[in-house]
Amino acid sequence: MALLRNLYYKLTPGQRLFARRLVYFPIDLFRKRSDMEPPKGKIFVGSGDFISHGKNTLELFKQHGGLLPDHNVLDIGSGIGRMAVPLTSYLDKTSRYEGFDIVKDGVDWCKKNITSKFSNFNFTHVDLKNDLYNLNTEKKASSYIFPYQNDSFNFVFLTSVFTHMMPDDMDHYLSEINRVLKNNGTCFATFFIYDQNSPEKYTNKGITFTFEKEKDFSLYNTNVKEANICFKKEYLYNTIRKKKFSVENFIQGWWIDGIKKESATDYQDILILKKKNSL
Repeated sequence: MALLRNLYYKLTPGQRLFARRLVYFPIDLFRKRSDMEPPKGKIFVGSGDFISHGKNTLELFKQHGGLLPDHNVLDIGSGIGRMAVPLTSYLDKTSRYEGFDIVKDGVDWCKKNITSKFSNFNFTHVDLKNDLYNLNTEKKASSYIFPYQNDSFNFVFLTSVFTHMMPDDMDHYLSEINRVLKNNGTCFATFFIYDQNSPEKYTNKGITFTFEKEKDFSLYNTNVKEANICFKKEYLYNTIRKKKFSVENFIQGWWIDGIKKESATDYQDILILKKKNSL
């Protein structure tokens, strides 16, 4: 598994997408699916079943994030609609959904298959550099201003986005999230988080992190830095508080030892953040 993953990361983003389409071509050719489910060869984020994973994560939004049908929602890293699809059956028609992503193929699929049926669902392609997904530009996430007005959303979420962002980019995104959230709005975000009690080294599902406890973050692959990033808990919490969020809940995932605990709800760690009232 580790060897395959390392070989995979040696490919360019375009080559990775092509390889996936090639591998899944026979399945996509004969497999029946709804028009709200993309071909497996086009899915470039996450693992597992596209539909069931989306439904399960929506339940986490409701249970831990307090998401309601009348909320205005921002999906950062909307991908190819894994969360937008179940949200079409949950959000009111008067609610607003906005999603943006750096992979144009995903945005185009969402516009064609989701926006065409649900006019309150909008998707935006953003051309930003990322070692894992987009090398066709030098524009940095750390300077990107979200194209939304202040205090626009009740609920913002990022699933497996901060796990692919360097500290400067994450820092800036937290500032922008705070800006576009309404007072007392919620941010649901997943991370890989370690602390002083974490093992010196972690290996699971072909990913190995060597934790240097004195550093603020650890990388899986130094050549493809944004492949997988793990943040030190103390550093992460300090950064979050500086951005005027409170940490309402920390739900530990089972990534760090590969053992699914009864209290864990997701592979990655989940943080529920609340925007503090402005005076």
